[in-house]
Amino acid sequence: MRKGFASEAASACIAYAFDTLGWDRVIHVIHPDNTPSIKTAEKIGSRMIGDRPNLPGLLDERVLVYGQDRRKH
Repeated sequence: MRKGFASEAASACIAYAFDTLGWDRVIHVIHPDNTPSIKTAEKIGSRMIGDRPNLPGLLDERVLVYGQDRRKH
């Protein structure tokens, strides 16, 4: 049963990045098959901004890039 912990934790991380660290933008790099993470990103206000064939030095698979900026937080 889903209890919303992932969304709550993700929202707290976003708030920390914007309010404490002063970042203007946050991105999430998500494997295309990870539907729960995609839904969580969308639930906290992130939108897909593109995809990449891989992450050099980290992952040799396609990834989706979701993100949001401070103005929409």
